[in-house]
Amino acid sequence: MTPENEQKLAELRTQYGEVLGGQAPDGTLVAVKAPPRGAWKQCVDAISKSKGDTDGAQYALVCASLVSPALPDGNPDLSRMSAIVERSPGITQRLFDACSDLSKGGFDFAGN
Repeated sequence: MTPENEQKLAELRTQYGEVLGGQAPDGTLVAVKAPPRGAWKQCVDAISKSKGDTDGAQYALVCASLVSPALPDGNPDLSRMSAIVERSPGITQRLFDACSDLSKGGFDFAGN
């Protein structure tokens, strides 16, 4: 990761608390915070009702948790994120996994 992206990730952690992220192939920092409870519930409900097509629900959760790339007003830059996913579709799964990890709030079962 570039030093600039590492700095930006540190700033996002100061602003949002726990944040996970990485650098997309085009050099863009892509980062997520813990998903809001409502977005998590919608995602879980959509996945439970899906017939094997979970991409839309996972992408929606990632977008609800996205903190970078962002627009100048701080809102997620969804068009830029869409372009990144178009070039690297597997990034959605990686970011969904990060959202899932963050949603645990540090909780883990003893012995795991």
